[in-house]
Amino acid sequence: SDLEIIIGTGNGDTFTEEVEGITWNYTYEDGKATNVYYKSGTLGNSVTIPTYLNEFPVVSIYNSSNNGYNIFGQYMYNTTSVTEVILPETLEEIGNYALAGCISFTSIEIPNNVTRIGQEALYNCSGLTGSITLSSNVEYIGNRAFYNCYNLTDIYINNNERNVKIEGNIGVSNIHFLDHKHSITINNDPREKVTVEEVEGNIEDGQILCKSTYKFRLLDEQENVIKDKTIKLLTQQRMPWGEIRTISSELNPDSEGIYTIESVIRDYIICTGAVNGETATHEDNQGITWQYTYEDGKARALKYESGDLSEIETLEVPDKVDGLIVTTLANESLKGHNDIVNVILPDSITNIGESAFENCTNLETIVLPVDLEFISNSAFKGCTSLEQVELPEKLVGIGNEGFSGCSSLTMDLSLKNKLRTVGTESFKDCSSLEGELVLPESLVKIGNRAFNGCSGITKLTVLAYTGGEEIVGSSIINQSANVFINETTNMLDTTIANLTGINIIGLTAPVIDKDGNYMKDEWGNIITENLVDEYGRYLTALRRTIMIGEEAFSGCTNLTEAYLPTGITKVDSNIFKGCDNLVYIYIDMLKEDMEEEIEAPEGITVQYKAE
Repeated sequence: SDLEIIIGTGNGDTFTEEVEGITWNYTYEDGKATNVYYKSGTLGNSVTIPTYLNEFPVVSIYNSSNNGYNIFGQYMYNTTSVTEVILPETLEEIGNYALAGCISFTSIEIPNNVTRIGQEALYNCSGLTGSITLSSNVEYIGNRAFYNCYNLTDIYINNNERNVKIEGNIGVSNIHFLDHKHSITINNDPREKVTVEEVEGNIEDGQILCKSTYKFRLLDEQENVIKDKTIKLLTQQRMPWGEIRTISSELNPDSEGIYTIESVIRDYIICTGAVNGETATHEDNQGITWQYTYEDGKARALKYESGDLSEIETLEVPDKVDGLIVTTLANESLKGHNDIVNVILPDSITNIGESAFENCTNLETIVLPVDLEFISNSAFKGCTSLEQVELPEKLVGIGNEGFSGCSSLTMDLSLKNKLRTVGTESFKDCSSLEGELVLPESLVKIGNRAFNGCSGITKLTVLAYTGGEEIVGSSIINQSANVFINETTNMLDTTIANLTGINIIGLTAPVIDKDGNYMKDEWGNIITENLVDEYGRYLTALRRTIMIGEEAFSGCTNLTEAYLPTGITKVDSNIFKGCDNLVYIYIDMLKEDMEEEIEAPEGITVQYKAE
């Protein structure tokens, strides 16, 4: 066999050399000095790491297995004595934890030959400020390499993104690659009626190369340059600890009306008018002043602010304020205003906020929007005079206590086939509801005591899923092209679906938390998720499981019979508590498939599906 004879220094051998009063330890590797670290001597405020040790070029410094110390042998959380380090141009690797904890560093220059920056290499260098530029040779940056460098905002890498591997969270707010592009979005307030004219820095597909300069003008309706308008510039910055903050600044034009964004290094939103989240007021033609929140060219969270409601026989909530379409009614929008009797809500509203009309005890009628999707918690709680409500076809959820205590309420009890949740105590003590309650096949949750005390209900039917028209959130697949469910996988059979012409691309469903409640964003809108990918492949199993809460129908004293569908795996034994006239319950499930058998009072017949 071949025999390799090594004369002199061998790979892996360790040595020391003193340079200018400081002794350095290193490991020999192929004619180079690697894993260099301080051994002894007096360290000044400024430390220069040698370019050569025993004539071997220094290519890597300190690659530790996290013993809590850095290249200087000091604790990595509070190295205060060294304020500056000068790295050799021969350096190729800054090893794991090499400069960690050098909290007195305010800046550092990374040599052009560096290809790797190891794990936590500059961890907790909290004095570093501004930015660091890395050369085109950088190929790897380790996890938490710059973590806790709170004032280090940007890293510029003169390489293409595809050529650099970044491990985990390196802890820096913004990383900019040579080929990186940033988005510039024009948030043009429709009330402003201005257009943007580019002067320098062409935006293609909404993006511009990093570090480019972007210049533009604003033109009015007559295409004249606007020269005296202050606009807002928004950007988001990720902090080292992961929090994303929105930063707002003002931008003014020069004497020629040109706005300039120097060196675009982040994504920007240019707001020509109102900024998302800003609030404003509007007086309608009935003399009522409303407060609203601007959001993407629409008015959200509309709320009564002032005006004499007692002089208005029918309050017509505006569909537009300051030219903006109203989309949601705010929490507590008209809570406790006993001087409103009749209300008409515009069809543009999709969400009624929490407690919007709570304890409006003289409210008798309300016309709900055609496009309404969600009635939030306590929206009409305690509206004891409310007599007639027609639930719209698109309604998907009624929140907890939505109509609780509406003792005069009457409505069609055949609930619409998009409704998915009826919250806890949503119709509690609605004693004027009469007749057969028919809950739709789309329903997935009936909350605790949802119909408690509805003494006028005489029959309960929960419709079984038939595979006909399937409603998912605000998306719909029509009956003309049925949804096909694979009985084995319980998933949508996209092969058959596509052959029958079902358009399932973009199908969405509300996101439901572990308690079966709809999850909502900060504006009260239901959060949805995609059910299929861009190719129509199903992402989530379609389930038909109904949750029926505790005492859901308790106190329905005139209820005589109840029909429950397949998909109910567990029924609380008290759901019919106090239903003294109930004599018959049918469950369209095999008895052995139930997680818990219904404990029916004596005299009530419970029938399960036959084998």
